[in-house]
Parts: sequence; structure tokens; C-alpha cells
Amino acid sequence: KPGVGKAPSSLASMSGMVFEPEIFDCFVEADKELPEDKELFQTYGVKKMLAKGKPFFAVEYQNYRYFDTGDRFGYLKSLVELGLEYPQFKEEFSNWLKNKISQSQG
Repeated sequence: KPGVGKAPSSLASMSGMVFEPEIFDCFVEADKELPEDKELFQTYGVKKMLAKGKPFFAVEYQNYRYFDTGDRFGYLKSLVELGLEYPQFKEEFSNWLKNKISQSQG
């Protein structure tokens, strides 16, 4: 990860992808071209598909919140935010969190 302010783009690749079966051949091709010390990412397969003239579709999210879950504190913040919003856990989690904060200040 290049870090905040060093990324080459303001776009991000978020999980939840649906691929056509032919992309797996592209993954195999891309993997053969990678040095042994490099990890295969889905973007390599996508680039191969695009190079072959195959269509690729994406959705640009509007009005969303971004959590850097690759960062430990960002991951923790995302869990707290979601725990406070998720209807099934909201009340119980909120009470638990208030209790924890109270204990840590006492």
C-alpha cells in the first residue's frame, strides 16, 4: 500500500467482484509472468482481460464511508462504526462500549 496521499489514483478496488470464467485463464497467464517473490492480485487478471479486448465493468460508489481496514486502527474504527449501526447489535454493543469506556476512565 502506498499510503494516504501517495496513491496513484483516487479509486480503490473493493471486494465483492463477479468474474466471467475466462478470467481464470488470465490469472494463470499473469501468474506465469510474475517474479516468484510477487503475489498475484485480481488486478493482474483484469489487465489481461482488458488487453484481450474483453469488457470489464465497475461501479463507482457515491455517498459512502471509507475505512482503511489494512491499517489496524482503521480496522478497529470500522468495527465500532458498524457495531453501532447494525440493528441486531446496536443496543447491546452500545451499552457494552459505554461500560468499557466508563471502566477505562475510572
